[in-house]
Amino acid sequence: MRKKPRAGLPDNTVLNLLLILFREQTFPKIIQIALLEALEKSGIKILFLDEEGYSRVLEILEKYSDRKLSFTDASLVYILENYGIENMASYDEKSFSGLVARILGKSYANTLPKEEIYRIISLTKKTSHIKF
Repeated sequence: MRKKPRAGLPDNTVLNLLLILFREQTFPKIIQIALLEALEKSGIKILFLDEEGYSRVLEILEKYSDRKLSFTDASLVYILENYGIENMASYDEKSFSGLVARILGKSYANTLPKEEIYRIISLTKKTSHIKF
């Protein structure tokens, strides 16, 4: 049964990879803790795979073994299909091509109207004073 689609549904494997990236890039532990606290306060729900989801992820890994998807990649594909989500933001367009209806990838910014690009830039300037 397909669950109700919602925006911003990362799973615990994505969060884990992000925290590993922070650790590997020698970000201070305080940044990792700040990320977890910000997620908690934001209301973004972190999804955890249940037994059914885990089984489906294994099926996806087997079915698309020629793509060399990681467990995290396959769990994202499962979440997208399970929640009826058609759009995905990823720099790894090649791995997800044909598995996801619409991938917002590296060249996505080129499709935005100039006004939107300027708006995004102004938002980043407003937060550039934050020091980690």
